Amino acid sequence: MGGRFALTTFKLYPKMVNTIYLVAADGIVSSTLFKVATGTTLMRGIFKWVLNSYPVFLYIANTLTRLGILNKGLLKFARLHMHKKVERDRIFKSWTTFRHLKLNPKEIANLSESYKIPVHIALGKYDRVIPVDRIKPHLIQSQFLDYKTVDITHQKLFYYNFLNP
Repeated sequence: MGGRFALTTFKLYPKMVNTIYLVAADGIVSSTLFKVATGTTLMRGIFKWVLNSYPVFLYIANTLTRLGILNKGLLKFARLHMHKKVERDRIFKSWTTFRHLKLNPKEIANLSESYKIPVHIALGKYDRVIPVDRIKPHLIQSQFLDYKTVDITHQKLFYYNFLNP
């Protein structure tokens, strides 16, 4: 969710921003799962029920993985981070509360060009949470946009010093 906050700050206060650094940034392009789970009141209710029923969540996640809809790495990530109720509650609250915080790639390019603010984006080649294939095609070329794809996963991106590789 940090990408959503950084991009919203950029949108609201561009004159106060010198540089944007986004690591595995959420908020540039939303996933289909995110849109479906948070899009309507009905779907938010179903999302909450699924998260509150951990065995149901696991059953659905395993089924989607077997069908090839959900990546095995993403299932592993979800199991690691969602086995505690407090974590599932945090995910529900953050996803639903901050669902409107986003800045599309065209807005990012326009703001960075208008205010001459560099935007640096780091993406993980093996990231299944924020896949390169979902973000990269939407990035708009700009003299102020720099993105790097590194040979690591989502979790390891947060420990990678992409400023001084």
